Amino acid sequence: MNNLEDLEQKIEEMRIYMYSLYNHNPLDDKLIEASQTLDRLLNELSAATRACNWK
Repeated sequence: MNNLEDLEQKIEEMRIYMYSLYNHNPLDDKLIEASQTLDRLLNELSAATRACNWK
């Protein structure tokens, strides 16, 4: 699996985890942490995609 596929997989897993947290308890403090992790992963994917398109 290449880096982009790995990031996409991690993003999907984090989305599922975040939705699960939200559905269980929308006020859970872990939800903010999950959201921040998802944002970081999305930024990494964006940067990696730009780097691949730039080459």
